[in-house]
Amino acid sequence: MALGIDQWNVDVRPWGWLRLREQSGDGPSVYLHYQLAGAERQERLELQAVVMRSGETEPLSGRLWRRIPLSQIEETLTALLVQMPFKAPTESAALGAMQARESFMEGSDLSDAEAPPTLDELDKYFEETEDIATVFFKPIPSGSLVSDGTEGLPAGKVPQITPPDGRITDAFLGDVAEAYRWFTEAKRPPAPAISEVSGAPVRTVHRWIYEARKRGILPPARTGRAG
Repeated sequence: MALGIDQWNVDVRPWGWLRLREQSGDGPSVYLHYQLAGAERQERLELQAVVMRSGETEPLSGRLWRRIPLSQIEETLTALLVQMPFKAPTESAALGAMQARESFMEGSDLSDAEAPPTLDELDKYFEETEDIATVFFKPIPSGSLVSDGTEGLPAGKVPQITPPDGRITDAFLGDVAEAYRWFTEAKRPPAPAISEVSGAPVRTVHRWIYEARKRGILPPARTGRAG
């Protein structure tokens, strides 16, 4: 599995290993080891180990560590490995996400080691497992996925709605409106679909849609058309 996040190329391998290399090609290499922990469907990623190699033109430093997009990596992997297997908009997407999840969690020769592997061992492991890099996803930095237009779904970003912690902002309602239009084009009832991807009750989603119409973010409802 390969991800593209900001200026980094990220390769993902079984047993939770990631390799980060900057797209410029001459910076440091960073290996991260994650494990999924917690109850099913509520798992979280836990960072277990970090192994780094300095680049030809840049030594290891605190500035490099701050540059690594850890939050985006964890957000994207959580969407792919925890949310998508159970909330995918299509059966094929759910199957692909489940395959990626199982591969990420399965063991490898490295899992029996008593100490973190060396850089040479990790280099060899990533070369040997290149052909079994499981499923390729095309995420964007927000953690949402991109549909290629198959199975009758609109091409482009698959909406992912995170319920607000506080007041409902125009920006959040803009996301709701985008999801509403996307699912309408996909010929799926928008409110239940938004409820599915957000985890919020349908009644709450109807309240979001009502507020979006009230603020002019969505047009008024048309008679005879369910929202």
